[in-house]
Amino acid sequence: MPKNHRPARTRRDAITLPPDSEITQAKALVWLLRHPDDTRVEPRFFVSRELRALAEAAVEIGPGGQVEAIIRAAKNRGIGESDLDAAFNIVQSFQDTADAEAAKAIRELRALWATSAYRVGEITLAELNRYTLLDDGNGDAEIVFVRADTVEVKPIRWLWPGYIPRGKVTLFAGRPKTAKSALLCDLAARVSRGASMPYADHATAIRGRVILCMAEDDPEDMILPRLKAAGADLGMIDIVRCVRSEHGERGLDIARDIASLDNRCKTGEVVLIVFDPINSFIGADTDTNNDASTRYALWPIKSLAERHGIAVVFNHHQRKDSGDDLQAAAMGSTAFTGVPRATFAVCHDPGNKERKLLICTGLNVGPEPQTLAYSVRTSDAIDAPFIAWDARPLDLDERGYRRLVREEAARDSGSELTKATDFLDRVLAAGPMSSSALKELAEGEGIADRTLDRARKELGCTRKKLPDGTWATGLPGVFAPLPVPV
Repeated sequence: MPKNHRPARTRRDAITLPPDSEITQAKALVWLLRHPDDTRVEPRFFVSRELRALAEAAVEIGPGGQVEAIIRAAKNRGIGESDLDAAFNIVQSFQDTADAEAAKAIRELRALWATSAYRVGEITLAELNRYTLLDDGNGDAEIVFVRADTVEVKPIRWLWPGYIPRGKVTLFAGRPKTAKSALLCDLAARVSRGASMPYADHATAIRGRVILCMAEDDPEDMILPRLKAAGADLGMIDIVRCVRSEHGERGLDIARDIASLDNRCKTGEVVLIVFDPINSFIGADTDTNNDASTRYALWPIKSLAERHGIAVVFNHHQRKDSGDDLQAAAMGSTAFTGVPRATFAVCHDPGNKERKLLICTGLNVGPEPQTLAYSVRTSDAIDAPFIAWDARPLDLDERGYRRLVREEAARDSGSELTKATDFLDRVLAAGPMSSSALKELAEGEGIADRTLDRARKELGCTRKKLPDGTWATGLPGVFAPLPVPV
């Protein structure tokens, strides 16, 4: 900000913000120049007289105003030309700020200004609370109560009986290479043509429109081929490509675009909405590692699902270090597993590398369903993957899966031990070898030190200290046992 701006002359001008708010003010003004009709933004939020003049000019001219006209109107407010130009140049340096980040700056600036204004008596405590509300200043917000005896009890309705409830959020979480996106395309294809879900009778099949929000795959070469391979009725599937406005294109943001989604669902045609992955559709100002922040961001889509009776499915990534704990494997806040009423882990079958598993990790609206297995095949017609479900469900729950993972890890460990013992048999067959040289050879063949020690003990190898102070290792019987640490 220019250091030679005019001194404050009124109590309002006397309101000061922290020095690090200068960037916030510049980003907030970027938002106001894009959205001059946004009533949440008041010119008095901008402490710098130059920025305030630009804000007042933008609001006065309104939507569609040219930059030149805004600068002219700002100069007419008695601001020095050099000061105004310097301020505008600073704002221009932030013109590439994303909409989500600029909108966040507005919220921060509201709170900063209100806090300072309250301290100098500019606003009341009630106004302070209104300006700092999370609903961006919606002063007439009130809690909605419903008396329990007026609530109508309704049964749970299912899109996929026992697996995906309607009017609720369902979570699929899994590691890469488990074909989660292909799995979601398979479910979308079934809904689009009214086909029954896996292992469900045809009487429960539901046909309806599907909205696919898939941020990581392009429609032309990824999404559409998978849908075709799954036999989808493409006329019943809407793919969200982007959100377009007069300010350009951006990705869909649940909080900002919920009204558009709501309007699309009012026809009653939509029965399934997929977000893949869910993290890509939460605003940049949401801390996805914070439970309260994440729940607040997911509330609009949860409410939409309940309002229209739509099944909403989130695809989410798992942490790489989650081991066999499927319930705690989803990345980020626990809200990602707490908000959905049905949660499933998509994982590899420990005993069959070609097979994937869909395991229930939590269901609040019914009994826990059986684990399902599927494999990924490739359609010869269009060279795209599709899901082939196993003939019957598996008698395997989450606890059983964890046991399989541990058994597989033990087998892997055993195979490494076998590799190490074979190595020692082969290398030491010609006679003892320097222990350090043996270690280097083992490392060259990918054998860890701990595994080498286990293999040496398994074979009963002995070591001997040589006259030069180094150690040699040999097969059993080569050296007489020595009372030295092994």
